[in-house]
Amino acid sequence: MKPILHFRNDCINSFNTPESPIGICADTIDEFSLTMKNIIENYFTYTHKFSKFRSNILKLRQKFAIENSITSLRESFTWE
Repeated sequence: MKPILHFRNDCINSFNTPESPIGICADTIDEFSLTMKNIIENYFTYTHKFSKFRSNILKLRQKFAIENSITSLRESFTWE
């Protein structure tokens, strides 16, 4: 349930949406390192944001739980 700091890519961006963010996206190595430095030096100013990220991560966990995918997984392995 740890919020993420990641480089922009289609895979993670599909989960880290503006409407329901799970972390912070960086476009460059400089932006990534400056963001990380800012988080380290000002951790307590990020706690509210991290709490929201964790809440959104839990929502995604529920949405993509294996129990919710059993039918489609079975169908994927059924050849007729």
